[in-house]
Amino acid sequence: PDSPSQIDLSAGPGHLALVKNHGQPAEEVREAARAGAVAQDVRRLQRRHSTTTAPTPPPPQVVPALLMVVKFFKLDFSLYVPQLRAGYACAVALTVLTTLMCGQLAQKKQEPGEVTVKEKNYQNITVEKKFTIADYDQREAVSKVRALCFQVAMTSFMHYKWGSPMPLLFQCVMLPMNLADEPLVKIHVFGAPAEGKLARPFAKPPNPLADALGVNPDADDGAVARKPSKKDD
Repeated sequence: PDSPSQIDLSAGPGHLALVKNHGQPAEEVREAARAGAVAQDVRRLQRRHSTTTAPTPPPPQVVPALLMVVKFFKLDFSLYVPQLRAGYACAVALTVLTTLMCGQLAQKKQEPGEVTVKEKNYQNITVEKKFTIADYDQREAVSKVRALCFQVAMTSFMHYKWGSPMPLLFQCVMLPMNLADEPLVKIHVFGAPAEGKLARPFAKPPNPLADALGVNPDADDGAVARKPSKKDD
């Protein structure tokens, strides 16, 4: 067109409307366009960083990938058994101390509120129990340490029975990665909010064996009564 134009920002971000104006130079139009693009990029970055993100869980392909690397390069870790034992001991100590520290931090915070947990009693019946947030986190920390003790016993038995250094190597890598993915560590160490996937009560880790068999470990074994339908008559 013969007449100059200016930018109308009333159409919203990213939509620049050209309207007629008397005698406005084209350089101001280009400056306004660049300013609008910069403002749109700033808003996009603000939306991207508006939510607090916790550390991502370790990918399940770490162990197979590490095993493939060891086989491909024909690495022999039998020469480094003392170093692997020391590294495994340090990884276990780091996990235990960090987990217990999270329980102590929960006791010091004394956050208000209650957590309702569904558990099975000795009769295999699901019951509900209520805990304070501090007691629940302390209970979870102790449970994690007990599970780690069992894992250490199994790894030590495998290493002693077959003399393979590979279990020690895998645990030296996986223990710190799993520790960074623990909900207690994310909340009390990294400062992530206890919402979404970190909401209490924490979700149980997936059971690959139960998924393969199609079994729901949380379901009651007793039969569920239902009303007879017309098709059953």
